[in-house]
Amino acid sequence: MGIGFSRKKREYFYIMAAMMIIAFAMSSCQSGGNGYVISGKINTKDLEGSKVFLQTENPAVLDSAVIENSSFTFRGQATDKILRAAITIGNEAFMFFLVNDRIIIDVNNEDWNMSSLHYKKHKDVGHINKYFEESQSLFVEPYMQLGTLEAEARGFPEEINAVRQRKDNLVYSYIDMLIEEYGKPDKREGLSIIVSDLIRLFGIKEHPEKVKELYILMSENEINNFYDLRIQNFFNQHEHIAIGQTVDFSFTDFNGVEGKISDYKGKFVYIDFWATWCGPCLALFPTMEKMFAPYSDKIKIITVSIDEDIDQWNAKIPDLDTSWVYIHYKQDIDLKKQFFISGIPDNLLLSQDGKILLKNTNFNDVVELLK
Repeated sequence: MGIGFSRKKREYFYIMAAMMIIAFAMSSCQSGGNGYVISGKINTKDLEGSKVFLQTENPAVLDSAVIENSSFTFRGQATDKILRAAITIGNEAFMFFLVNDRIIIDVNNEDWNMSSLHYKKHKDVGHINKYFEESQSLFVEPYMQLGTLEAEARGFPEEINAVRQRKDNLVYSYIDMLIEEYGKPDKREGLSIIVSDLIRLFGIKEHPEKVKELYILMSENEINNFYDLRIQNFFNQHEHIAIGQTVDFSFTDFNGVEGKISDYKGKFVYIDFWATWCGPCLALFPTMEKMFAPYSDKIKIITVSIDEDIDQWNAKIPDLDTSWVYIHYKQDIDLKKQFFISGIPDNLLLSQDGKILLKNTNFNDVVELLK
């Protein structure tokens, strides 16, 4: 079963999708040799002539079609054995896993959560949905509840640390379960997506040893695929971007002004990696502005866009807080490669003398240092 939702709920979905993919992998996922055919129907005439997009994470937009007679079709070849994908119309999205198969999607425009999905070769949808519901109950809901408790504990370091420990314990129990499942040779497909999501979403960037326990079980078929390259960047970042390391580079900002990190000696520097297409990144900007504004004399915010489309980046900046420094990752050095950015949002906090204090941190921890 696919999941329909507004873009505001997308980050929540990605956490749940990591759970869901285990069941997908365990249902004997085999890719066909003739590519994929997606046949879609939508239960309304109101969207006749509208564009529908097929999106994956690699690339961001794969294809588009026009709705005719309440139907649409996509044909192609999946670049990886399995990719997370979405059918999007306007601000709504229906998420599923793209494989080389015949896929039928019935979109319920009144309630996207009631939309349905059918794979010709992947028939064990009931098992997938059952496992998804169990995973949501065991891991997703408790994790989200702990996130709420963490936010409520702001200003109480001991309580925050206790909640974070509980979050880590929950994630570790999830990883242990995955290790048990994927320790069996016939249950390894899809592990690259799970590990990639764990790194991006579950807050374990400082615990690579635990991630490696799971990573080494990954199928050879997934080595160097889209998700594995993200994972490799994570390990490289952990190894080469260290707390206490001095950071300095020259740049030209959005307004054509040249500068370098060392120009801000005496202030904290918060380097935020983002992109115009990253919904969670943009959603964090208002909070970042609100929380850091009282300390503008102590901290400088530098945002680094990893957009490939520079025109899209240029068009977005005027809508944002102009007190920040906006730069693109393509400077004299490639900042995305320099800092091994595998997923966004990501960030670094530098001390007043330009040394790394925190990596992939949260606003509360930054504010505690600024007080």
